[in-house]
Amino acid sequence: MTAATTVTPGDSQTYDGIFTESAWYEIEFTLDGELLDKSLGTTRFNPAAVVGGSYEYLTGHVYESGEFSWEVRTTDTAGPFDH
Repeated sequence: MTAATTVTPGDSQTYDGIFTESAWYEIEFTLDGELLDKSLGTTRFNPAAVVGGSYEYLTGHVYESGEFSWEVRTTDTAGPFDH
């Protein structure tokens, strides 16, 4: 499965229906069509990974300077995995 979008500075894009299974996904970020350095642009992600009863979501951010970062955050809301 591949998902892609074009986002301009100040805009955002949310993918609600991409991570539909409680499984590990390999994520590769590209910027201007180029795969980012492996340590910066690649990660594994499981949206339903239970960490003390929490669930994870992944965010990526491109700054106006052109720098990129991603992070995994947790929430107590299970979302589509609450079954």
